[in-house]
Amino acid sequence: RWLFPTAYRLSPEGVEVRFLGVKTLKPWDRFRNLYPHPMGLHLSPFERPSGLDPFRGLFLRYPRGRENEILAFCRERIP
Repeated sequence: RWLFPTAYRLSPEGVEVRFLGVKTLKPWDRFRNLYPHPMGLHLSPFERPSGLDPFRGLFLRYPRGRENEILAFCRERIP
């Protein structure tokens, strides 16, 4: 996903991911935890950190200047 453009859209229903012309919707109830990073936010389906996070989770890269807005929006939906 670092080589080809990936677009994310956050909505009250979940996270819509567009990659290589394919749209998928990941509902919020799929995610149990989130981990902020300097470049983005990792949404995890596990309650605790797991070695499977990179394979099962979703990493959202922050658009420049909107880090706090995205983090707050996701924290409202993931307890």
